[in-house]
Amino acid sequence: MLRKSIVSKIYNALEKTPFTLADFNVVTPDEEDELLLITFLPQDTFQFRVVYLEREESGDKSMTKIMSPGFHKMKEGQYISSLSYIHEDVGEWGKRIREELRASLPVYEEIDQIRELVEEHLKSKVENEDSPFSNSEIDELRSKFDDLASKFEELAENNEITQKELNKLKREMGAVKENLKNFPKGVWYRTAATRIFSVFSKIVTSSEGRKVLAKAAKKALELE
Repeated sequence: MLRKSIVSKIYNALEKTPFTLADFNVVTPDEEDELLLITFLPQDTFQFRVVYLEREESGDKSMTKIMSPGFHKMKEGQYISSLSYIHEDVGEWGKRIREELRASLPVYEEIDQIRELVEEHLKSKVENEDSPFSNSEIDELRSKFDDLASKFEELAENNEITQKELNKLKREMGAVKENLKNFPKGVWYRTAATRIFSVFSKIVTSSEGRKVLAKAAKKALELE
């Protein structure tokens, strides 16, 4: 298992990426050949691993970082001699995730704009980002997300999304609502916005459909 000081530097590096810590799952396995696994939760094919792999030429095991996305390919591996600068590698990997999302999702610019709205909302409306939601605040936000779910039903009725896609949207909204009890306000707003608009962009292909949902989502998130 990695030393706490190394793990702390990794968390600090992730906090400096365009995402939040809640967007990542960090595991330091207590195994001989597996040292680190970081998964980007909104798209879990994006991972950063540190493992011991056997070299073909010598048969010796060497510490290796495996990154997706890599520097030039979707998946790349490099032998490393130590973990002294692994936090810097993690930070650069986080930046590449954003670049890849921008390139693969034409609507990622919309997500960036939502992030800016969330930050403005937190600065102007939320006194303490680290405080939990009160029961009344949770009830109010859940009610707004129920209204948002009704918009999904309308899209399904108009055959703009399939039943499978509708179910996925509902699952995502259910997770967002559940997190109201578990996350402080700042973390919840940032992760909820990213999660909602990421899934919208993948499922709702029509610009009109996205506009309808975006307006409803902004209302649910109290951004307008």
